[in-house]
Amino acid sequence: YFKTALVTVLTTSIFLFCYLIDTATATALNDSAVSAFYYADKLFTPLTTSVLYSISAVMFPRFNREFTKEDSKGYLGYIWNVTENTLLFILPVCAMMCAFGTDIIRVIFESGSFTAESTEMTGSIFARYALGMSAFAVLDLLNKAYYAMKKTLVPLLINLGVLVLNIILNRVFYTDTGVALATSLALTIGAIAMTIQLFHGTKIVRLVPLFKGLAATAVMAVVLYGGHSLLVTADDSKLMLVVKCGLTGVVGCVVYVLVSMILKQNIIADTIKKFKK
Repeated sequence: YFKTALVTVLTTSIFLFCYLIDTATATALNDSAVSAFYYADKLFTPLTTSVLYSISAVMFPRFNREFTKEDSKGYLGYIWNVTENTLLFILPVCAMMCAFGTDIIRVIFESGSFTAESTEMTGSIFARYALGMSAFAVLDLLNKAYYAMKKTLVPLLINLGVLVLNIILNRVFYTDTGVALATSLALTIGAIAMTIQLFHGTKIVRLVPLFKGLAATAVMAVVLYGGHSLLVTADDSKLMLVVKCGLTGVVGCVVYVLVSMILKQNIIADTIKKFKK
């Protein structure tokens, strides 16, 4: 019980532990950085956990049903399909959170003593945390895949490695936004390490769909940042910010789907066919 509880607490709360490390590092920078990390976390954690934990909560019982020792390769193939689909869904969400991070913070928090300068710093930190959202999703899903296999050592060691790496990178990127970027890098390296460890030697991992997803996300990001620079001004009201960013986000999503179709991303095409039916 205690072994399972230890691993579960660490792996499900990996971002929280990273955030605590980041806050401890930020105290040596300045008081404003500590407040910025606090408010960035207050937005990032609910958004991330509501999306990612809902996915893993739905999929974990299915993982248990799919796993059999006699067909471990079939099980790993299923896990990769779920991971791949999740990434192709999360990547455009990450792009929007990065592009509109400062605007989201402004709409929700800016008023009174929470000034425009506070919004700028908090939004920058939030956007850099958003870069690690897809890696956080991979870690969470693959943790659950290991649990279904009754294996807990690999998730424990890799997540401990993420924490150690986060501490080291915080010293390398020793600024307020750099510390947030360090967390995203640590999560990404941890997700890659866990993917390699779980799927090595199986030839199950398909990189081409991921590269297509990254390419579509890159084009989408250009549209989002371009639309933001053309439409959004410092004088916009909060309501106008919601309207402008919302419309730009819709256009960005359409571009993501169109580019995916042009690149013959089969997963996107199959999803659209299912919606039409």
